[in-house]
Amino acid sequence: MPTLKIDGKEITVKPGMSVLQAAKKLGIEIPHYCYHPALSIAGSCRMCLVEIEGHRKLETACSTMAADGMVVHTDTPAVQKARKDVLEFLLINHPLDCPVCDKAGECYLQDYDYTYGTAHSRFRKEDKRVRPTKELGGNIHYVTNRCIMCTRCVRFYKDVVGDEYLFVENRGYKSEISVFPGKELHTKMDGNITEICPVGALLDKDFIYQARVWHLDHTKSVCPGCSAGCNVDLQTQNNKIYRTRSRQNMEVNEFWICDDGRYLFHKYEDLTRVESPLKRAGDKLNVTSWDEALSIVHDRLALIKKSDGAKFIGAVGSVFASNEENYLLKKIVKDEIGSTNLFVYAPVPEGEDLSFKSGFTIYADKSPNRKGAELIFGKLNTDFWKAIEKGDIKALYVLNADVDFKLTDAQKKSLKKLEFLAVQDFYMSDIAKLAHVVLPGTYFAEKTGTFTNHSGRVQRFSKALQSPGQSKEDWAILVELGKRFNPDWKMASASDVMNDLAENEKAFKGLSYFKLGDQGIQIA
Repeated sequence: MPTLKIDGKEITVKPGMSVLQAAKKLGIEIPHYCYHPALSIAGSCRMCLVEIEGHRKLETACSTMAADGMVVHTDTPAVQKARKDVLEFLLINHPLDCPVCDKAGECYLQDYDYTYGTAHSRFRKEDKRVRPTKELGGNIHYVTNRCIMCTRCVRFYKDVVGDEYLFVENRGYKSEISVFPGKELHTKMDGNITEICPVGALLDKDFIYQARVWHLDHTKSVCPGCSAGCNVDLQTQNNKIYRTRSRQNMEVNEFWICDDGRYLFHKYEDLTRVESPLKRAGDKLNVTSWDEALSIVHDRLALIKKSDGAKFIGAVGSVFASNEENYLLKKIVKDEIGSTNLFVYAPVPEGEDLSFKSGFTIYADKSPNRKGAELIFGKLNTDFWKAIEKGDIKALYVLNADVDFKLTDAQKKSLKKLEFLAVQDFYMSDIAKLAHVVLPGTYFAEKTGTFTNHSGRVQRFSKALQSPGQSKEDWAILVELGKRFNPDWKMASASDVMNDLAENEKAFKGLSYFKLGDQGIQIA
């Protein structure tokens, strides 16, 4: 393996590693625009020029492989001048519109110019080139004047998607990004090019003029849009999600997310939320207190257990619920009530997985935690309808979190046969409308928990938003209900629930939020 020196620091790297990558491992920043670790090398921006002893000219650090005995300097007068010249060149025609540009605050042209550029230009008296903006398709808005021709977007479709949609049209002064004739930019991966664009040329229309990026709070989360478990960054302000961006995890989604996950948060915005506990009085559901709602649930289940037996009480977990929630539901019903009637809401996946050239896959299974439910409940028993019809269940507690859940007329008729139905959900779903008691829960952005993705990787998501009204995190509701059956329950946080889960469920043994960290742990 080659050993080289960069700015006086020695490092041994794997064969095939570039000087830029070696410098990064040493914590030395070499500025760059066209280089991206997941894309093929272009070497076109010339921003990563470095000086290598024995070489007659400056070399691009992104395309020069580290070699044994190589001595690299990244901050000599020659390198500094080259960077200033490149930045001056890029800014000849780049508009100085940072105050109104959505990229401001996360723009590498802005950042590098402050760090490596010069305050002066030799082209101040010349008019800047002005070209019209273009709609490339989908949510992608192309501000031609800001483009620096790094071609990251062009190579993204070639290297990651596996189908070329963009190309550089014309040459030199007239170069611009265009969509290939006969094609439309409507893939499920388009939003990624707005993330990898280093300047404000490619913008997401869903975010344009919505917020300044330095005002946004960031929360590490996991996309619940399918069983892939892509790592995401929820960006919020004033208790509202403004955008979802990818969060690097080389074991799961590398650098990318699909547009289904990117815009998934809009799906929750128009739902009719349940903001208070509700109890049925005739045909109506009326607002009640948490204390009364939980007492009703506890008392009705205890009464049916006493009069008919625990076997007439059932519960339905969900492949959309977190590991902690499914575990607590099982603990209440099996350990505290003594029933084995444990079912799981688990819709059958429709369609096929959609895989791209890089290996990134959008899974047909749109549930985020099927694997976790299987590890907690065992083989998933989904047919609680049959048990209701046979009269084997008189009371049912349902945990649901699927915004696409719909009841058929036959299923509504079946549910009306129950003596008692309690539903824990964050919106007024079909099944909540039929319940005797509704307990208002939260969706993934409003709570903390873990999902286990399709491959068996347990990953943590964190609370980004305050939930509306009196709604509570679902684990907290179940803990409060559990304490009604057993006052010795000591759990007081989601972390406590995970610790209890790790102590009692073999597959999760030894896990904790601390050990899971930001990237999760593979358990199956």
